[in-house]
This record gives sequence, structure tokens and C-alpha cells, in this order.
Amino acid sequence: MERAGKRNKFLIKGGRVIDPSTGFDDRADVLIVGERIKKVGKSITPEGQETIIEAKDKIVMPGIVDTNVHISEPTRYDRETIGSVIRSAVSGGVSAFACKSNQDVIIDHQAIVAYLLRSAIEKGLAKLLPVCAMTTKLKGENIAEIGQMSEMGARACSDNTHSIMDSNLQRRILEYAYAYGLTPILYPEDRYLASGGVINEGYFSMLTGLPAIPSIAEEIMVNRDLILAEMTGVPIHIAPITTEGSVKLIREAKDAGIMVTCETCPHYFLLTDALCKDFNPLYKVKPPLRSERDKSAIMRAVIDGTIDVISSDHNPLTYSDKDTEFLVAEFGISGIETLFSLSYTYLVDRGSLNMVELLRRLSYTPSKILKHSGGRIATDAIADIAIVDIRDEYEINPVDFRSRGRNTPFGGYKVKGRVEILFIDGSIVYKDGKITPKTVSERLRE
Repeated sequence: MERAGKRNKFLIKGGRVIDPSTGFDDRADVLIVGERIKKVGKSITPEGQETIIEAKDKIVMPGIVDTNVHISEPTRYDRETIGSVIRSAVSGGVSAFACKSNQDVIIDHQAIVAYLLRSAIEKGLAKLLPVCAMTTKLKGENIAEIGQMSEMGARACSDNTHSIMDSNLQRRILEYAYAYGLTPILYPEDRYLASGGVINEGYFSMLTGLPAIPSIAEEIMVNRDLILAEMTGVPIHIAPITTEGSVKLIREAKDAGIMVTCETCPHYFLLTDALCKDFNPLYKVKPPLRSERDKSAIMRAVIDGTIDVISSDHNPLTYSDKDTEFLVAEFGISGIETLFSLSYTYLVDRGSLNMVELLRRLSYTPSKILKHSGGRIATDAIADIAIVDIRDEYEINPVDFRSRGRNTPFGGYKVKGRVEILFIDGSIVYKDGKITPKTVSERLRE
């Protein structure tokens, strides 16, 4: 919320401006006044008192909106807190992120929604978008107070990896969520088929002897939820999908006019279950890494638009959570700081996707799903803007993460696309590797 009086003024000059909401991709200037973009155009003349930011040879794009992020505050402060997640978010160019329930924090009451929003706003960095639980305590038995949590500020609803096996209950939740304007985010897993599994079912589960999760555990639930979406007429979002069969089902559903969007993560189009053969717990994620054939299908679906969103599935863990046997190690990856660089390097830099389409998957479409105002570089849009040097190549080093979790399988990977500056609500919160935090009180004193 802007106050009367002095306001920030910035003029970003000469960058390659990309607006995924319209497809605009051209050299332009961007004038920011207060919290919003006042003008986008060629050779904007300064009006006076603007801070000039030269962006020649840089990308000027909307801040990334991550739809799949987990924290552990307020129950476990040794894992990711609100403070640590927003610092890691802005380091990766993420201006807003969806916060889901997990084993540490269950967002099933309006007081929890209020706590998360208040805590994140006071930190003054990335915007936290709460995703409330569908059922109380994630037990899949009783519908949570979705309406009250929506009124408090929840943007979507999900039981995260606790998929709802009762189809009648899932139907009623879809209808209830629709009545309150919330997007149902559905995790596709038949928990009975997946029970006890830690690796994809196939050659490498046989080689290692580890208990497996078959691909049909995902595909059965994708099919069930698509049928429910068709019957109820409620738009759904499936997250994440990882198999060739799921891609086929969703592609056919879209062709049939069913209102469905879906997402995947970089590790599902870059890595396979073959990496689990050495029992390294850094490759233990949920859903599991799939086969080479599945990986290729997911990559193709990202490129052709069947998959609408790329998220991080950011689930940062402690060293002890991962430094143990594969069978008992926790599922999870720390991915919010590498989301853009991995996606850009392996999709755009290698010629499979253009920047407009990448930013639709990373910013514009996630904003629509979460009822968020981001994803645009246009007159009167909120000034959540990242300036990125896509020529800057560097090596991913988890030691450098601002997240409390260093559990990434991408350590040592060489990537391009370093975030140089991030604006949120027209204020610079990240610049040249340094966070410039501004709490609500500090902003009011400007």
C-alpha cells in the first residue's frame, strides 16, 4: 500500500523487456513510480528525480511466481523459516511463492493463514501466497474451513502430497473450492499403490531392491481427477506430473475441453531414476525421479505447452534429514534458488523454448492460478521486476544458498542466468548478490 508523499522512482533503460501476458519482447525502457509501472516504451525521457538503471544486454522480466514451496515455521526452526525462504526466493528472482502444507506446518485454520501473511509482510521481501489445506489435519476425512481461509487470504487449496483417496469427498471439495474462488491443486498419487515406495518402479528399483512407486499410481489419480473436473465443471491444477502416461491423459483432456492446468519441476525433465542406483539421498524426491522415457515426455510437454507451469517443489531439509540411508532419508529438494537458471539453461539457451514461453510457465500462468497480480510488465502493473544477465554462466554451489536447506542434486551444474536486481512493489530488494530488506516500517519511513 502506497503512502502519500515521496515515492520511489526508477527508470530502467535499454533492457530487453519481456511481458509474457502479451508476448511483448523488445528493447524498451520501463518507468517505475511508487509500487507500479507507470510506462513502458522506447526512449522514455526522465521526468526528474528518477534513479536510472542501465539494463543494456539484460533481460527485464516479471518476477518469478513459484507455485510449490514448503516451510517449517513455526513448528521447526531448524528447517526453512519464513525469513530464510523469502531470502532464498529473492536470490532466485522469485517475487511471490505459494506456501503449501507439509508434515511440519498444516494450513487448516484461518489463524495460520493470518500468521503466515503477517510474518511474510513484515519481512518486506518476497510475497507469500498461502495455499490452505483441503481437509482438516490433511487426513482426507473432513473438509477444512476453506471459506474462512479464503476470506483471510488463501489463494488456492491443496492437501499437498496427502492425496484424497475418497472420490466423493474430492468431488465435494472441488465444488466447495470453486464457490470461494480457490484453485484446487491436486497431488496425483494413489497412496495405496505408492505405499512404502521410495523410488520409481522399473529396472533401477529391481537393481537396488528399494521399494518402488509405479507410474500408474500417478496416472490413475490424474485420470480420476480429470473425470471429476469434467463432471463438476471446476477448473483444476495437477501438481506435479512426472510420467509419459500423465502427459497423454492431460493432453487428451485439454483437447476435450476439460479445464485443467498442470505443472512439473526441473528435476523431472533433467534427471532420471538411474541416478538412484548409488543410493544418494539427494535424488530422493516425491514423486520419484522417473525413467528416461518419462523424462523425455515431460520435456516435450513443457516445450509444447501441455505442461503449463514449472515450479521448484522447494522442500529444504537439514543435513541430518538427508545424511542417512536412502530408504529412511526424507523426500525433498531445495530448488527455489535454481528454478530460473536451470529452466533457462536447459530450455531456452539450448534452443527448445523462447523467453516469452518460459516466463509464461514461470510467472504469468502461475499468477493466474494463484489469483495473483504478477507476471506482467505493462502500464499500471505491480512493479515486481527482475533484471537478469542471461550471459552470466556460473556453477551451482549449495554452500552459497540462502535457504537453510542445501539438499540439491544440481551441485556442480553449470548454468546461465544470474539475477542482478529484483524489484518488489517498486522497491529494490535484491541487487548484485546482496539483499536490501525493507520491513513495512522501513517502507513507511521512506
